[in-house]
Amino acid sequence: MVALCGFLTTDDDASVRVLLSRILQRERGQGGAEAAHGLDALTQSSGATFNALVFDCEMPVMDGIETLRAIRKSTALRGLLVAVLTSARTPAVVKQVVALGVQADV
Repeated sequence: MVALCGFLTTDDDASVRVLLSRILQRERGQGGAEAAHGLDALTQSSGATFNALVFDCEMPVMDGIETLRAIRKSTALRGLLVAVLTSARTPAVVKQVVALGVQADV
């Protein structure tokens, strides 16, 4: 049986990662890990099993849309619960994340 590691919070702003991690810890009683960009999130996800991924759409190195596409193509990760926390609210971004199966939009 694989142990779940809580949430993976992915944002290029360290203060957002810390704040969101604290909120999830307080509200859900689970810790987790933090990633600064999508590639970092994918790397961490390959070594642990998370309950959910919360990420920003606008990040350097690998943005949230690219990250979500990679997750959905991965046999091991495609069922991962994903929530988006972003200020990117253009119709194109919303359409992409919905099409890629985001379960929550904050």
